[in-house]
Amino acid sequence: MPPDADGLRHEALVYDSDEQLVERVAPFLREGLEEGPTIAVLTRRHWSLLREALGGDADGVAFTDCADFYIRPVDAVAAYDATMKDLLASGATSTRVTGEIPLQPAYEAWSEWISYEAILNRALADRPAHVLCVYGTENVSDDVIDAVWQTHPHVEASSAGSHPDYRDPRDVVASQAGKPASTLDLRTLAPTDDPLEFRELLAAELTAARAPRAKVMDMLVAASEVFENARLHGGGASRVRAGLVDGWFVCEIEDRGPGLDDPLAGYLPPRSEPPRGEGLWVARRAVRRLELFDKAPGLLARLWL
Repeated sequence: MPPDADGLRHEALVYDSDEQLVERVAPFLREGLEEGPTIAVLTRRHWSLLREALGGDADGVAFTDCADFYIRPVDAVAAYDATMKDLLASGATSTRVTGEIPLQPAYEAWSEWISYEAILNRALADRPAHVLCVYGTENVSDDVIDAVWQTHPHVEASSAGSHPDYRDPRDVVASQAGKPASTLDLRTLAPTDDPLEFRELLAAELTAARAPRAKVMDMLVAASEVFENARLHGGGASRVRAGLVDGWFVCEIEDRGPGLDDPLAGYLPPRSEPPRGEGLWVARRAVRRLELFDKAPGLLARLWL
């Protein structure tokens, strides 16, 4: 198990009952109030239990409904990063957070959130924060609990037995990434190296698919970032395809470059001022899903709207 990342302590609580949750989380929040801003992103039912346990101290905790916060992993990372950045700018020296990812219907639906937990170790590594994630054994499968041990440098659990060790975030994200689906039924766009012409061609496809205007702009922004990334690092786009797949608008951009060997590409908030290398981060936030597949040689980027 590696030491804490510089500035961040990311741990998990695996609990078997409400009593165990309150017994561990209430003191965690109370101690946080002595250090600085304290945030609880939990279900409203757990709000009630913790407010009762904290008494008057509950007024100092910023309670947020986890169902409103944990909607998309990339947006949750961005929100935590921005919040901690703002708190530091206002003079806070540390932040304490307890979070609870809403229940997912099946293990497959947890995949993105497992990657999220791994990414958090890198995304917030330089933020002076103590993050405690809570998981109830009655609500999630053993596979998810195993993933908790792989994505948190510190885990507290009452259950005995052996568990997987913490894994490097790159390895976790790579293991959760899906394999390319079979070739999708998309239309090949006319080849071009010109960014403006590319946007015009893609805009025509979006219009033909009757995509909502706001969504059109989201896809144009995201796809333009990927197109530019291909131009700068992949020798230019070798093929662009677009169309509807099961009601989703999909754009594929394939390049001629060496591929991409970083599973965290586009998942980490830019740190430089002014931001540099943020194209894939912008793209991920603009569309529903961005998939990157190594073609050896070349890279296939698939954007879903």
